[in-house]
Amino acid sequence: MIYQRCPVCNGRGAVMRGFYEQVDYGSGSSAASMSETCRTCGGSGLLLDSGDFTVIRPRVRVDDRLDRIRAVIRDYDMAHAEVTPEIEAIRKILEGAP
Repeated sequence: MIYQRCPVCNGRGAVMRGFYEQVDYGSGSSAASMSETCRTCGGSGLLLDSGDFTVIRPRVRVDDRLDRIRAVIRDYDMAHAEVTPEIEAIRKILEGAP
């Protein structure tokens, strides 16, 4: 089985609102209201190529997982920045530096 990025939404899981109906919503709408779930992939952004394309519907959307990973990296970077000066001070003490 091979996973493929959805060719309709390009793996984003959403298309511009009106994509399927070709409705013009004008330019006064917000970006959030300008999109709708991709009907081809069901919002997952992925298709399973098993001869006939099967929709993959993950329990957690890929975007949600990426957001969590980015949050963990950001938290790590913040914690690292906080403890680095303390580690350097301890290192100087252990090395006998004034």
